[in-house]
Amino acid sequence: MNSFPAIGSSVIEFTTIDSTNAFAMQLANAGNVEHGTVVITDYQTHGKGQQGNSWQAESQKNILLSVVLKTTREHLQDQFLLNAAFCSSIAHLLMEEYELAATAIKWPNDIYVNKKKIAGILIENIIRGASWQYAIVGVGININQASFAEGLNATSLINETGKATSLLAFRKLLFAALNDAYKLFTSDRTRVLSEYNNLLHGINTEIRYFKNGKDQLGTLHGASEQGFLKIDDLRYRHGEIAIFL
Repeated sequence: MNSFPAIGSSVIEFTTIDSTNAFAMQLANAGNVEHGTVVITDYQTHGKGQQGNSWQAESQKNILLSVVLKTTREHLQDQFLLNAAFCSSIAHLLMEEYELAATAIKWPNDIYVNKKKIAGILIENIIRGASWQYAIVGVGININQASFAEGLNATSLINETGKATSLLAFRKLLFAALNDAYKLFTSDRTRVLSEYNNLLHGINTEIRYFKNGKDQLGTLHGASEQGFLKIDDLRYRHGEIAIFL
């Protein structure tokens, strides 16, 4: 287990920034940032989502942050397990602290409540040669935003609980959860994958998914350590299929 500073021991706060991930990446590339540093903002002008998508959120209503992790002691093949650990920690936080029982992970890195997206993770890595230098973990969680753009299948904590939540209070709970997640990642990778798969939407059931221009059905068996999704006897990379909720 590592002896790095805790996540949240150093916090850099902005009112507005283009992207917390982009700023955190700049710090890491310059090599002048400590492990566990959190970059957090009230609003992002160019928030990042998966596969070039944007993350859109109203100002001062949501959690928008990035965590810098020094991963030089970790193995490149464990990149997906870091994602799995953080996804599970956020899902458990929503279930245990806010009693949102209908919480699940949509492969590979989104958290859904009642089949609507409430949170997402984006991890960007700095790799030099065969060394995994840094992981920049971007986290977006919908907290007090009650309405979303037409066409977005999204929800928020206020929509699910019926009451507003202190962003500062949530942030403290989140830091604690992410610290526990990182400790688990560095100590028990088997448990990390097991917890992730237990929370996976559609696990051990027949699901509907979209591939090569047509709908298909198959039994979802979970994700592998490398992040492949196992459906029937096939394995899929992120981006190869779309899963219907």
